[in-house]
Amino acid sequence: MKSFVRFILVFLFLTFNCMSASAIIVFSENDYGCGWRNSGDNNEITTQNSFEIGINIASFLLDNSSSISIMQLKHSGNWDRHPESMINIANEVSAKLGITVTTGDAELGVTDLSNVKMLFMTGHNTFSITNSQKTILKEFIDAGGLLFGDDCNQDAATPSGFESSFRQLVNDLYGKSLVILPSDHPIYSSYYELDGNDFSYTQEGNGTQWGIKPIEFFDPKTDNDLCSNNDSDNDGVIDSWDKCLNTPTNSFVDKTGCKAKGLYTEEQMNQMVSSILSWGDLNGDNRISLIEAIKALRVTSGVTEPIVK
Repeated sequence: MKSFVRFILVFLFLTFNCMSASAIIVFSENDYGCGWRNSGDNNEITTQNSFEIGINIASFLLDNSSSISIMQLKHSGNWDRHPESMINIANEVSAKLGITVTTGDAELGVTDLSNVKMLFMTGHNTFSITNSQKTILKEFIDAGGLLFGDDCNQDAATPSGFESSFRQLVNDLYGKSLVILPSDHPIYSSYYELDGNDFSYTQEGNGTQWGIKPIEFFDPKTDNDLCSNNDSDNDGVIDSWDKCLNTPTNSFVDKTGCKAKGLYTEEQMNQMVSSILSWGDLNGDNRISLIEAIKALRVTSGVTEPIVK
């Protein structure tokens, strides 16, 4: 039973800490937020590319949901450059993806972020947030939220105060620096098929009249060995825990990833799989969802009464 409970705890840990695909920080110097505004200064290419990036980020966040909450984060700099931008991108996301979009302003430590999927942060000037606010922001990201920093400098040749402050914020939160978003990242294909290598100021590229720099990001999950390591020999034990990294294909292995010597027959292995499904597969679809695992674990631990199928 101990090994079985250990399996469930590991399953829950990996589910909560490694399967929140949207837990990510995204940063752009191309001023996409200004491309969402109502302004005669915006040309067609800027408007098109700005909305395509915004819609793709929202689509990346959906995770089969029919609604999404996108909030603009208040900070000590000039955080609200173009108030209409958030309304416009919300309307476009709703129209393109066919979902309900809620938007508004958010203040760390004041606004309830439990149902918010994205915090949009923009401005010209330097800014700062308190240590307690940094803790709240990190918890939001680690729980699966996305922080989108968008430099509203409108001058790609001149680094802005906002840019330096945002980079410092990332370092304060995780002790890491932003890197270029890989061209094969799902953000580039979640709705529109965008070329992640092309940031030219063209209809084919992702640039704007104010910037042609690649999007940058930081993904906390890549800093977690349990999430980032592969199972190179496909034996069901991730490399971080695997003491035998070259186990032959289709071998039965023990918890260390080494070939099990007569521990289990194929019939016993099949019986264990059947027992696990019988324990946690409450709806009979031959798989165990997170909700089913939690319910079954509560029964195993004596918190609730067994569920009669």
